[in-house]
Amino acid sequence: MRFVLAVHGTRGDVEPCAAVGLELQRRDHDVHMAVAPNMVDFVGSAGLAAVRYGPDSQQQLSAASDFIRNVVRIQHPRNIVRAVKDIYAQGWAGMSGAAVNAIVAPWFERKRGMAVSLAMNGASAGGVLLVPLWTVLIARMGFARAALVVVGLMLALLWPFVALCLLRGPEAIGLRPDGVTVGSGASPAGAGSGPPAPRAAMAPLSRAALLRSLHFWSVSGTFAFALLAQVGFLTHQLTFLNPALGLERAALAVSLTTIAAIVGRVGTGFFIDRIDRRVATACNLAVQAAALALMLVWPSPAMLFIGSALYGLGVGNMVTFPSLIVQVEFPRESFNQVVGLVLAVNQFTFAFGPGILGWARDRWGSYDAALLLCIAWELAAAVVVLLGMRGARRAAAYC
Repeated sequence: MRFVLAVHGTRGDVEPCAAVGLELQRRDHDVHMAVAPNMVDFVGSAGLAAVRYGPDSQQQLSAASDFIRNVVRIQHPRNIVRAVKDIYAQGWAGMSGAAVNAIVAPWFERKRGMAVSLAMNGASAGGVLLVPLWTVLIARMGFARAALVVVGLMLALLWPFVALCLLRGPEAIGLRPDGVTVGSGASPAGAGSGPPAPRAAMAPLSRAALLRSLHFWSVSGTFAFALLAQVGFLTHQLTFLNPALGLERAALAVSLTTIAAIVGRVGTGFFIDRIDRRVATACNLAVQAAALALMLVWPSPAMLFIGSALYGLGVGNMVTFPSLIVQVEFPRESFNQVVGLVLAVNQFTFAFGPGILGWARDRWGSYDAALLLCIAWELAAAVVVLLGMRGARRAAAYC
């Protein structure tokens, strides 16, 4: 069987994938790796075939170091903005959950929970559907031609829809949010018999005002803690499970987590618009903490599979919940601004998760301390989100 392992980053990112590639190669599979240009020689020295893609990761790391040095110097804020722009702009534009929320927001209000859940599952569905398609096309016509076919197909399918609908919003096709016809006098499902009461437009909140607001941090802090634990655990999950399950069954448990994430996100979408979203977040965090505790206290194969599935049920929701809380607690004029800032804080924070858990594992010789850290972060996040409920009720009156 042919395997392509694509990973971009420095040696700490590439080496674990190279280890997987060597194991696959030992089992007589045909393995190729796609890595940053500066990592091709390293992969080749390990005995694997490698091709280059993307920018030089060492140059990116140097740019990040320059940014950090600039941050600690006293200088005009414009210089800091310029330093960070080149590092994050491309990744933010291509992978941002803020972009998905900004697209969905004009189309759905009362049904936004289900809409965002389905939209976020697009990435998961893409992995399930497009990877086999890529595999078949690459085998038949090579990578370059396969890329042209896939990109051409994507543009042909998406461009008309984007041009006709997404660029102009629902009003351009005679609709209000949630599919209500303009001028019909009807209101979205569940809204009552008449149209929603008009509300005077409010000026968007500034970033400075948001960063000074405890209400904002009760949202952003919650998911910073939660995703610090989640991203850290998911990065180390295969390595944690491998000693007890073996590589193949550990990979199956990771797949089970992914399937559970899709099921959990779609299932939550059916009722999230009818319940308190902070309470739902706290329950989600408690389930994930319980799953980690289960795997820590009873590390039998059966419990590891059950714990992986249980943890997965909450994985997708940690991505969709922030925007759903922002929708009901902040003025709609500030929705994109608040969601973008929440996600920016979260992305900065959870980047440290894998490294902290790796340090804890090396420091104490097992994953016990690392999992305890994750449990503590999950429970801290649950406390923060519940403590913010009083401020949330006051803020909701202005939304």
